[in-house]
Amino acid sequence: MRSIKSLSILLTLCLSSVITKAQSDIMYFMNETPQSSFINPAFGTKLGNYISLPALSGIDFTFNTSGFSYHNIIHKHPVYTDSLQVDAEGFFNKLKSSNYLNTQFNTNLFGIGFTFGRNHISFDLNLSMNTRLGLEKSLIGFILYGTENENKGLIYDEPLLNADIYFSPSISFAHDFGDKLTVGTRVGMLFGWLDITSKKTEVSAISENGTLQIQSNIDVLTSNAIGKLSSTSFLNDAIDFTTNGVSQMFSDSFKNRGGVIDLGATYKINDNMQVSAAVTDLGFIRWRTNSTAIRSSHPNHSVEFNGISSTLDSLSNDLEAYVEQLGDTLNYIFDMKTEDIDSYVSMIPTKLYLGYTWQFIPSMYLHALYKGIGGNGYWDSYFSLYYSLHWKALALSVGNTFSKGTALNPSFAFSVTGGGFNLYLGGSFAANKVSFNVGDFTGANVFLGINIMIGSRRPYWTSNPEIPVL
Repeated sequence: MRSIKSLSILLTLCLSSVITKAQSDIMYFMNETPQSSFINPAFGTKLGNYISLPALSGIDFTFNTSGFSYHNIIHKHPVYTDSLQVDAEGFFNKLKSSNYLNTQFNTNLFGIGFTFGRNHISFDLNLSMNTRLGLEKSLIGFILYGTENENKGLIYDEPLLNADIYFSPSISFAHDFGDKLTVGTRVGMLFGWLDITSKKTEVSAISENGTLQIQSNIDVLTSNAIGKLSSTSFLNDAIDFTTNGVSQMFSDSFKNRGGVIDLGATYKINDNMQVSAAVTDLGFIRWRTNSTAIRSSHPNHSVEFNGISSTLDSLSNDLEAYVEQLGDTLNYIFDMKTEDIDSYVSMIPTKLYLGYTWQFIPSMYLHALYKGIGGNGYWDSYFSLYYSLHWKALALSVGNTFSKGTALNPSFAFSVTGGGFNLYLGGSFAANKVSFNVGDFTGANVFLGINIMIGSRRPYWTSNPEIPVL
């Protein structure tokens, strides 16, 4: 059973080590904070002059699922109310055909920005992390019900795990073309610490005439600046991971290089309405250090299970032998081998934003936002509605996001600017039913930070003269 145990340990380490640039969607319309320009670089002309410092300027963490939560798996026993039960069938029924678990983390390590005339320029250094774990309903159905379940044949066919850690120095520029149109761009270098890219994950199981056939074909590319993974075969050889020294880690991370570009624009339809759009994280990294392919040792090779035939007297011994044979056969099917490769290219998840703002009375606004995010074989879509108040030094926003996973995803954010500082804080959560119980959450986000503001900035809405310049 060494290969299955080794693979489990490897995946656990990957998931615990990694969590792309992620800003809460509600920040898109909070133009008082410098971090809003990471979502749309055209917002930079509103910011004035600022400095963002490490550990203070911004922390943003998000996790979300396709719609399942803790309470779908574990909840109170319907009879023994003081006990918990694992509800595997209930969890299976809550799953979609294709499911995921995402985690994202971003922090602004340093930033400085200047506004002069109709222009804004900034320099930033960000650390970004992202994981996406895929899970198909047919695989859970096979585990629970075997091939008696409606799902037969191909039971898994999507990327199993994609993850990356990288840091990015960047420069952005925004310009106002008159009073209506503003455009902005951000260009950066990417330096990678770790990457896991699932190229292929296929598992099939077919039952015919009392015989079960199982087949797998797995192909995963990985690279990191942390150490070297060595193992010819997970089944026959122990997994050896040699960790680099700190100086070697930093040196190797600069060998994993890439580039990224963000594009954004805003356009005022009239004095009370504005539309905006942005495409961010159009980028890639070429991974060179410790680049390894982890592939099935026996791709597309089928094994058969014919069940157990035994007399009552020898049932115990025959059953033990069958279980041992089953374990060895599964080890053979899912055994993995590693191969050193020169390099490979991975794309980072790209995001698309489409925004609309309506000032319905002075200082008060309604916003609509579409967000799409896509990567290696997936595209997720979200639609949000927000109300916001921007009055003097205070900005406040509340709203909700709608997605395939849940219709309840309330968000809030506030920002206070004054005395040379900008303080902002916010968050959101999603639930698969109307509940504020953490066990029902299908996603959550929290963000906060402090920026040093120097001099004045432009008002949030230039057609509203009663809002002072701070």
